[in-house]
Amino acid sequence: MQTETRPKNYPKLKSYQPTRFMLATSHYDRKKADKAVNFIEQLCHTKSKWAGHRFWLLPWQEQIIRDVFGIVNGDGTRQFRTAFVEIPKKNGKSELAAAIALYLLYADGEASPEVYGAASDRQQASIVFDVARRMVEQNKALMKRSKIMTAQKRLVNYHNAGYYQVLSAEVNCVLPQTSVLMLDGTEKPAEEVRAGDILAAYNGFQYVGDKVVSVEEQKESDVLEIVTVDGMRIGVTGFHPFWCVCSGGFDWVCASELKPGDWIVRAEKQESGMPVIRLAEVEEVRGIGKKRTISIEMEKYQTHVTNGFITHNTKHGLNVSGLVFDELHSLPTRALYDVLTKGASDARQNPLAFIITTAGTDKNSIGYEVHMKAKDILEGRRVDPTFYPVIYGIEDGDDFGNEKNWYKANPSLDITIPVERMRDAYRDAKDNPAEENLFRQLRLDQWVASTVRWIPEHIYEQGSLPIDMEALEGRECYGGLDLSSSGDITAFVLCFPPRNAEEKYIILPFMWVPEDTIPLRVRRASVPYDVWVQQGYMLATKGNVIDYGFIEAFIDELGKKYHIKEIAFDRWGAVEMVQHLEGEGFTVIPFGQGYKDMSPATKAFYELLMKGDIIHGGHPVLKWMAGNVVIDTDPAGNIKPTKKASPEKIDGIVAAIMALDRCIRHEEQGSVYDERELFVI
Repeated sequence: MQTETRPKNYPKLKSYQPTRFMLATSHYDRKKADKAVNFIEQLCHTKSKWAGHRFWLLPWQEQIIRDVFGIVNGDGTRQFRTAFVEIPKKNGKSELAAAIALYLLYADGEASPEVYGAASDRQQASIVFDVARRMVEQNKALMKRSKIMTAQKRLVNYHNAGYYQVLSAEVNCVLPQTSVLMLDGTEKPAEEVRAGDILAAYNGFQYVGDKVVSVEEQKESDVLEIVTVDGMRIGVTGFHPFWCVCSGGFDWVCASELKPGDWIVRAEKQESGMPVIRLAEVEEVRGIGKKRTISIEMEKYQTHVTNGFITHNTKHGLNVSGLVFDELHSLPTRALYDVLTKGASDARQNPLAFIITTAGTDKNSIGYEVHMKAKDILEGRRVDPTFYPVIYGIEDGDDFGNEKNWYKANPSLDITIPVERMRDAYRDAKDNPAEENLFRQLRLDQWVASTVRWIPEHIYEQGSLPIDMEALEGRECYGGLDLSSSGDITAFVLCFPPRNAEEKYIILPFMWVPEDTIPLRVRRASVPYDVWVQQGYMLATKGNVIDYGFIEAFIDELGKKYHIKEIAFDRWGAVEMVQHLEGEGFTVIPFGQGYKDMSPATKAFYELLMKGDIIHGGHPVLKWMAGNVVIDTDPAGNIKPTKKASPEKIDGIVAAIMALDRCIRHEEQGSVYDERELFVI
């Protein structure tokens, strides 16, 4: 046990009062509450300056623990079977969630407890588990009775035959084109499987029919490709389980844990219905990037055959005694939530689902649905005596710049969160709509739209200084090429980096549109394409589709006038033009349009605009596009322009961001190939 004493100036709950949601037929059992509090306060923090120090509960945390574990029915079971805690980031939610998971595993008195940590993806689901693992490693009493299986994200308590296991929405997800075996012996791509189809399930001896309950498309996930020595291959998410040869027999092993030399089970279909079981040796496990995936839910057996491999849906058949659900707001569909909360704990006498999350951006999600349930209970519009609601956040009408509201939303402010960090974040958010959205969502727990108009006009206008075109001739610059579909706008932007501390970035945009489409565009959108073409701000190519040959020749001429060192391009539909540009001697660099590539450059572009460090000469087409840009934000705070949500064209801004990225990378790294290799066709 830890001997450290509580610091004198560390906040503590002074006078506990049970929640107003305690029923008249329930009572507060102080002994049970003290047991939970004392267990948690024997654990140690795992991060930053608190690492290694005892986990002294803050007042808001202790209130939750005493309410959830101390308020019981007449038979001694907990009144609250679900606890929902919504709170901004950095208030200590991961540590609290990990401590609760450990209490449910080691001290709750449940026989053979099954505690699950769940989230939208493997990485998020692992955050709380890794905190719990480190807490156990720092506690000798717990470590004595535990086995930590880090690779499998599993923590076993030998003392009561229980375990804590990580799950995610990515379980049993395959690529859409993966073949799935039907009971009649035919095969379908996973994306063509429908609810009600009868698949060939493997019951350990033979194929039997099992009905498909649902087929859901998941968000893009990191996908692994498993390649066997005999040439079989399958693309799956890291949590996708395979039936494998293990010491002492067979077991389910997640794809991310497979390694060359492992043996996995294949089942070859036969007309008799009795499968021929064969073993396949794993030759390689490799990442193939983020891909769209499909999840198939079965009615009974939860096994099916994909690309000849027996796979299993590990989310079903669970006997949940405890559930810790992290960041519910980012769950792409409700399937995992429903599986874990609807009937999975019916066989347990005293189950608990502890849901802890920040606010999100999708008001059609299960996260928002549960948020609204909690809010309705808090405001008296709904009653559920088994549901414990806690929401720390600001209301829509609250001033997000008022520091009193910061303390209202962040009960750990000035303890785990220095107020100066909040002030720094607020300064970034004041003049930047995208940063304001993030500040409201992540730091004040306010549900916001995932998209936001990005560039205020007064900020963009700072770059409307005249450009000395003659002075640019012969200077080094970098290009960004955003190709359109054949009938739309194509944009090419050159970015000239500053040569000294007094100079600014200069961008020159070039736009093309099919000539025959201009009248229709003007009528439909009331946008003066015709005027811009007459004024020379936009170039028209003959016909009703873009003439890529014309654009290639134009860029070639620009290359004679300016020293174009690199051209970044969107991979989509650009192969032929890239080949031609390479043939003309240009260095071309592929530039992804996802968060990974776009977010750093997008943030840098806005920061430089705010400082007045980008000069665009007031180009009217680029100004129009800047006013159209809507930013999309992911749960991690990454941003990118979104063409889908933007009300009109933004191609020039996207091309400018790509060009700026190459400038900055060249300035910071010296070698342009440190991050990306030369694109080879």
